Amino acid sequence: MSGRLLSMRSTRHPDSRDGHGRRQIGSRTRTVVLHTGGLSFASEKAVVERTLGVQAGVLSVDANPVAQTATVTFNPDATS
Repeated sequence: MSGRLLSMRSTRHPDSRDGHGRRQIGSRTRTVVLHTGGLSFASEKAVVERTLGVQAGVLSVDANPVAQTATVTFNPDATS
């Protein structure tokens, strides 16, 4: 799986949750769309979502095997 960045946007959400379900009031978030070449099955979708979702600061992950992308929303202040 490669990780080429396809797009990125920054927003401020009044009420966000981190990857562990903890609430983050007024946190700044960023959303990126990553190219995930070779992602083709539902089981791989789950692996990508689980692997990225447990990273510090990750709020949500949506992998799409058809488009071969993963949309990741995260708090840039909480990621390394």
